[in-house]
Amino acid sequence: MKWEPNRHVPDDRFYPGIIRFLGREPWPEPLTVADRLRAERLRQGLTCAQAAAVLQADDASIAAWERGDGPHHQIAKAKVEAFLTGATRPR
Repeated sequence: MKWEPNRHVPDDRFYPGIIRFLGREPWPEPLTVADRLRAERLRQGLTCAQAAAVLQADDASIAAWERGDGPHHQIAKAKVEAFLTGATRPR
């Protein structure tokens, strides 16, 4: 596969299967909220748009949060924390 030698990044939807196959996550331990958000999104196989729907946010906000820019508002922080702890799941 092209993703093994880092020539292609798998689609987000394939990460749950990749994690099951490897028996581990293919990234270092996420330490920041941004890294934790991205890791949890990929564990669930969600695109940014799908995660935005779950978190009731827009795609651009999810992308910004994964870059480390926020969330800045209390409500958004609470939604992200609920997502990270499993309290909020896709429907």
